[in-house]
Amino acid sequence: MTASVVAAISLGIVGGVTFGYFGGRWISRKLSATSPSPTTVRTCAAVGENAMLLPAFYLSFVLGGTLGGGWGEVAGGRLGSEQLGVLVGLALGICAVLSVGLSSGAFFGSLVGRTVAPFRSPYIRWRGP
Repeated sequence: MTASVVAAISLGIVGGVTFGYFGGRWISRKLSATSPSPTTVRTCAAVGENAMLLPAFYLSFVLGGTLGGGWGEVAGGRLGSEQLGVLVGLALGICAVLSVGLSSGAFFGSLVGRTVAPFRSPYIRWRGP
């Protein structure tokens, strides 16, 4: 049973980080489209997402694991397998809470970037490859 719990937690973490990354990327692209400095908005979104990484992990284990496992047990009981329901609910709960936490960090970072972007110095240029 412990190996299956570790696998469910691992799947939840990988899925949550993946969905959180793509959600944050989508949010930052939408909010930087009309900004005077899209690079600043995207950078602030990445900083906000990375700043929310540890709190989102904590919330995903405490809130997502508890609620997902409980809901999975109830749903699995109705379908005939409570243990399988707990594992699926655990993975989905961790994934959902982690992705929402990371995406919200990117959202608030993008808002900060949109606020700061008009005050950015025009002399700082990106000298890309």
